[in-house]
Amino acid sequence: MIDEKMWRWGIIGLMLLYWGAAVWMGLRLPALATPNELLNYEYIAVMRQIRGLPNRGLVDSEVRYTEWHQPPVYFVWAALSGLGVRVERSAVNPPPPIEVEKNPFYTSTARGNLNPAVHMGPETWPLLYISRWAAGLMGLVAMAGLYRVGKMMYGGGLGLVVASVVAFQPNFVHLSGSVNNDMPLTAVSALTLAYAIYLVRRRLDEPASFFWLGLLCAAAILTKANGVFVLALAGGAGLSQLWHYRDGRLMVKSLGAGLAGLLPLWGAWLWLNAVRMKDALGVEGSLPVDRVLALKPWDFVALGPYGGEIWRSVWLDWSAGGVGYGSDLVYGVSLAVLGVGFGLLLWRGRRVLGREWGVVLLGIVAISYLYLAVKTLMVKEAGFLTPEGRWWLPVWPGVAWLWGVGVWGAVPRRWRSVVSGLVAIGPVVGVYWLLGDPFAGVVSAGGAVGVFGRGGRVYGGGVAVVGRGGV
Repeated sequence: MIDEKMWRWGIIGLMLLYWGAAVWMGLRLPALATPNELLNYEYIAVMRQIRGLPNRGLVDSEVRYTEWHQPPVYFVWAALSGLGVRVERSAVNPPPPIEVEKNPFYTSTARGNLNPAVHMGPETWPLLYISRWAAGLMGLVAMAGLYRVGKMMYGGGLGLVVASVVAFQPNFVHLSGSVNNDMPLTAVSALTLAYAIYLVRRRLDEPASFFWLGLLCAAAILTKANGVFVLALAGGAGLSQLWHYRDGRLMVKSLGAGLAGLLPLWGAWLWLNAVRMKDALGVEGSLPVDRVLALKPWDFVALGPYGGEIWRSVWLDWSAGGVGYGSDLVYGVSLAVLGVGFGLLLWRGRRVLGREWGVVLLGIVAISYLYLAVKTLMVKEAGFLTPEGRWWLPVWPGVAWLWGVGVWGAVPRRWRSVVSGLVAIGPVVGVYWLLGDPFAGVVSAGGAVGVFGRGGRVYGGGVAVVGRGGV
């Protein structure tokens, strides 16, 4: 039997391993090679240049597309982390676009090297790397929160399993070494989910606890525009309280406390968007709310032919090219492992689930609907799909929780410690797949990085990631 002290050492080791992987990713990945990294890096650089939040209302989005409509939590955190890096103040607002050297080997592989820019000058590298690692630091906080709640609910073993499944989901650890707000949203969503579970199981009769849930929801919404799905977690907690206590006055107090945590931050952001951009939600550039809500249930059938492409992108998202990073075996094994865990949950694991299962499920459904609706709209209106599976990444903490509870509940009590330890180590294999799968090799030549699944070519100065093709 493993005692709680050993589990504490286990989570410390897991966090160190995760942080090492994030740092390695940040150093190894070519500059601006990950999804939207140029636009996200520009957001941080402009903040440093103008000493404030960039205003999308000052630029014509048809001429110069930016990410300036996105909420600022991650970008402010990255800018503050990089304060030690000197950045010249801009004489104009907005500053001119960042100039980068174009990749001379663009479309040079069989599938095509679809990274148009891979170079930045030495003067820009420090802020780029610090901004990448700022995302990883948010991941560390998420790991600690997931472990803490898992330990309080069922013991350190389950906490370690859930934290491991999230930390080493390949897309999560990959984006932990990139300038992006998808992985930070997942980290803040993980904390929100963890606190919602804790509240529903331990503090449901304390209205003041809903203040902190509201505050965490505000933090998630202010990390990325589609973070609004976390409101489903707060709604689930409120419904759980009403169902359990049947006390309307208690629910009103909880609602007031939750709004007190949510509205000051979110309301300020909505007001700023409305005044500067005439777009209160700040999502019209990527999430046309009216057209998404107009979708009919049968419209989602249009995504059927793209199922495999979406799954590869969920596992690792390079956006352009729409491919994953390894052989088909990777995706088949991952799907089978998830299926086994959820099968165990339905078989015996559900007996250990308390009221929190409904809250977790609501969160999963909310983010899944947002992702699938936007992609359905793309297929219907544009006739093609860019899967961008990183949008779905915030669903992973909920999936990890249900999967972990399924395994935990199905294993006999005397074997739980051993099985939890083994299962927690398992997802670390995701890092191995990410760095180079056993059917491939990782090579470096002339500044190029290539990860090969079924074969491909590397050309100096570019980045080629070849699973079923190349990116």
